[in-house]
Amino acid sequence: MIRTKIRGIESAEEYGCVSDNGTNREEREKLMRGHELKRLRREDLLEIMIEQQKQNETLQQELEEVKSELEEKKQIIAESGSIAEAALRVFHVFDDAQKAADLYLSHVQEHKEQMEARLQELEKNCHIRAQRMLDDATRQANLIIYNARREADRMIEQARQKVEMSPD
Repeated sequence: MIRTKIRGIESAEEYGCVSDNGTNREEREKLMRGHELKRLRREDLLEIMIEQQKQNETLQQELEEVKSELEEKKQIIAESGSIAEAALRVFHVFDDAQKAADLYLSHVQEHKEQMEARLQELEKNCHIRAQRMLDDATRQANLIIYNARREADRMIEQARQKVEMSPD
């Protein structure tokens, strides 16, 4: 299965992990992604969607695990008798949450890099195909012009022969 990726499809901003409050930037990115997606074939888009769904499921599962751990830690804190003990346990909850967030961001960055590499490959292939099409069209146009000139020369020669043969 070909892994299909597009530059900028996934970013930390899309997953709500990072917010730069740059609405203009987000709008530009959405327009650019939409423009890039329009150039892809349906199969590529479906592969992207399937890949995205798989990643979403994996990340959702990780999120559920982190939530479960968080609930367990909340239960332990609720049962703890001292403030110091609770503070120590809260620290571990935040530490685990930070680790989960770091892991999530690294997955997003890795996926983004894969998408960028795939987009570069697609752009290169499109450029090659466009050049081939241009070359074919140029050859066909030159052949049409050549044949038209030959036909015109033939018709001119026939007209000359008629003129020469006709009594004035």
